[in-house]
This record gives sequence, structure tokens and C-alpha cells, in this order.
Amino acid sequence: MKKACVRKVVENIDKEAEIVRDMMLRHDTGFETYELHTIREGIKRKRREIAKPRFKYDQMIQHVLISQIRPIVLHSLYEYAHGSLEKRGPLQSAQVISKWIRNDPKGTRYCLQMDVHHCYPSVDQDILIRRWHEKVKDADFNIENDKVIRASPLGLAPGSPTSVWHIHFLFTPFDHWLTEQDGVAHYLRHMDDLVIFGPNKKKLHKVERDVIDYMRREYNMEINHSHQVFPIEWEDRHGKKHGKPLDVCGYLFYGNRTILRESHMLKTTRKANKIAKKERKTFYDGQQMLSHLGWFEHADMYGVYAERIKPKVNVKQLKRMVSKHARKENEKHEMENSDRLHRAESGRGRENNRVPQEERDQN
Repeated sequence: MKKACVRKVVENIDKEAEIVRDMMLRHDTGFETYELHTIREGIKRKRREIAKPRFKYDQMIQHVLISQIRPIVLHSLYEYAHGSLEKRGPLQSAQVISKWIRNDPKGTRYCLQMDVHHCYPSVDQDILIRRWHEKVKDADFNIENDKVIRASPLGLAPGSPTSVWHIHFLFTPFDHWLTEQDGVAHYLRHMDDLVIFGPNKKKLHKVERDVIDYMRREYNMEINHSHQVFPIEWEDRHGKKHGKPLDVCGYLFYGNRTILRESHMLKTTRKANKIAKKERKTFYDGQQMLSHLGWFEHADMYGVYAERIKPKVNVKQLKRMVSKHARKENEKHEMENSDRLHRAESGRGRENNRVPQEERDQN
């Protein structure tokens, strides 16, 4: 907890919880219009705009809402709707796609790849709010949820805690509709990226047109112009290659193997070289390196790992370092929680033992 505003809330968690509760009961919550901040993400420094809601009390109220939104969304969420959810990240998406290609070469012969144009800012707030009101009849919830949605000047605010849940809620009917279309053998959605497999190219082109119409009709949203149907790369008996690999979630998927994107692979090898030059490795180095290596577990790239990474870093040593640091942090947090509870109990004890003014006057 590096931020002072977060530490202050945690130190007075019971009092702050009461304040948030009273604000929501009275509907006295007010969300400032989020300001968008530009960040550069990844090795290619891709430009993104994200919102930064105030922790006190904007984010706190949103997390209260998420406790109610989560079970509603998860109850009907499509099995392969991934992205920013527990156990449904890019690594799990890569596992699923690799399994489909490996086990069903006929059903994954062709791929339709699409993505929603400017997904977050292009969400129609009126449509999203109407769908929430149709689903949930609790007026108190809808009042607060509407405020959060309207706090963004346009669509949904990327970076806001509730935005991910709103996207999954909005697209769930679309996901179930798409799985029932003729020619769709497998379908996975990773946030706004749509990956659709089928054995028939002509049928996938019809699905392509239907998806574009569905998005315009039901959501008032557009599909990017880069959508296409293509065969997954494979080799014939003469060694000639056909088609191209599927590029999604940081991986390249071929008919017989899965590899990391070159940019991600280079980032990992450069980090290994940087660590190798250090006399003293830090916990932060170990944490970063192990995070990068997690991507290698789902790719057919042991040769690259053995040649460029294994000679440079001692993975077992990094794991011990990270594990030791995690134990120390857990012990520190346990002591802080114990001290906080002890202070709270001591305060209540003093209140109970305090002699009333009338009794002191009589004595």
C-alpha cells in the first residue's frame, strides 16, 4: 500500500465502510467526470488512454457495486469469454486455442478474426443502462450503477474497476448467439477480440457479415475494418506452406505449434541479459523474470529458452528470492492487522471502563 490515501482508509476501515454505506443508502454519492490519461504500453509503446477514478470514494463505491455485479455476470457468462477475469486471462486463452487447433484440425481449418472498434469509448451508455434495468429491478442498485456509467464522458472509462464487468455483461447475449450460428465450430472472446473457427470458409464469411449487422443493430457499435477469414497455416506433403498463423493474446498459433510474438520473446531475452550482468539480483528482477517465463509455459519454444535464457538466469534462485520476499510481506501484513485489531479492542475497552461524569461528581 504505497499510496497515502489507501493506507488511511485501511487504517480506519470500519469507519470508512460506514461512511460508504451511508452515502450509498442516501444516494449521496457523486462521481466526478473522469479525466483520461495517456499511457504507453508494451515493448511497442502502444498508445492507450485510461481513466483514473479517485480511490476515496469513487473506487471504493465501485468495488461495492462489483460485489453485486460479479455474481450476476458470472451466472450467465459464456464459457470462453475471457479477459481481465480470474483464470480467464491471455494465458488461459492461449491454452484453449492451442487445444482446439491440436485436437480438432478440421474444425479449426479456417479462422475468422475480428475486434470491436474502440470498444470502451464506443459503448452506448443508454443501451447498457437499459439492459441493466431489464436485468435488475433493484432501484437502489440501478441509481448507483447508472451514476458510475454516466461518470465517463464517452462510453465506458477504460481503467475504471467496473468497466470490465460492464463489457462482459453487455456482450454475454452476443456470445451465446454467436455459438449457435451455422459454421461456427469454436469461438473465444478475449474482451473485444473475437476468434471464431470453422471448417467451411463460405459459412464463416456469412458469420462475418452477421456479426457486423448484430453489433450495429443491438449495440450501435462497429467492427474494425481489419477483420478477415483465413486458413490456419499448415504444410502439405511437399513441404509447401498454406495460410497464415493466428496472431492473438501475445502468441502466434500455427497448425502444429504455438510460439510467442517476437516482441514478447525479445523483451524476455533482454531482461535475462540485463539480470545476468547484475552482481546482485533484486526481488523485482525475480518477479519480472518469472512473470515473463510464465508465457513460455504455453508455447513450443523450449529451444529458445534453453539457448537464450537458461544460461543467463538461475530460475530456482529467483523463485526462492520471490518466495522469501512474499513470506516477509505476509508476516508484515499479519502484524499490522494484529496491531490494528489490538488498538481497536483497547479503544473499546477504554470506552466501556470510562466512569460517567455523574458518578464522578457524586464521589
